[in-house]
Amino acid sequence: MLHYGKRRGEQTHKLELFETGKKTHSDLASLIECVVEGDSERLEVMRIDLCADIPDVSVSWFHAHARFRYKHRERRIGRLTSDVICRTAIETLTAGARPNVIRIYDKINEEKSRFRKACRKQSRDADPLEFEREYGHKETDMLTRIERQYGGGRLRESLRTFGMIGNAAEIDPFETIELVSNQFRIPRVEDHEFGEWLKGMRLRDEAQARGMHNFRRWLNKYSNGDAARMMRTYAAFMPGSDTRAIERADIVRIYQESTIRQLAA
Repeated sequence: MLHYGKRRGEQTHKLELFETGKKTHSDLASLIECVVEGDSERLEVMRIDLCADIPDVSVSWFHAHARFRYKHRERRIGRLTSDVICRTAIETLTAGARPNVIRIYDKINEEKSRFRKACRKQSRDADPLEFEREYGHKETDMLTRIERQYGGGRLRESLRTFGMIGNAAEIDPFETIELVSNQFRIPRVEDHEFGEWLKGMRLRDEAQARGMHNFRRWLNKYSNGDAARMMRTYAAFMPGSDTRAIERADIVRIYQESTIRQLAA
């Protein structure tokens, strides 16, 4: 889509490319060259979304384990608009504010929604659409997408122009994400002073219900910024680091491998 016009006396033309995850680097270059006269590699990038698709790990797992560093806003978009309750699935997590956002969402659910719309628009004379053939996996699979959106002048220097897109595989777009284990120990009351045990168990319940990012922010708010000390004091009740479904290094590896494949084509 070409956005053509002027604003405040300056040219503000913008070329927006869709479904870029399904296109190779040469495909993107060809699309640009069909529209733009000149050196496409010198064109400035206004926004870019970098992502990794994580199989067999749910969004709910990330809610319990993910913390977003240096982000001042976090919101959840899903079936609930308030705090998440036990056994209720979360469809999307976001951190940051547009146009610089981290999103963690259920990719299969997003594709199901698109598939239903495509089926409604399909001609009655056409062959029936098949989900697996359209998207390359089954409706029953579990696939979580982690997406880092850069824009609004916050692009990395190494990605400033289209000619620099080849650097994308060399960066870590998820550097602000931290993962902690959610294997909650249940300390024996005999091993602690009873009042401390009750306090630790209450903190444990809050951490489990809120997820680690929201829990730390909540604890800082009501402890006058003393969350770090309290979490050390009650470490026996907090998530450990011994059991994880996925490591942050695995997320970066998946992103870099898929990006290298796309750029090489």
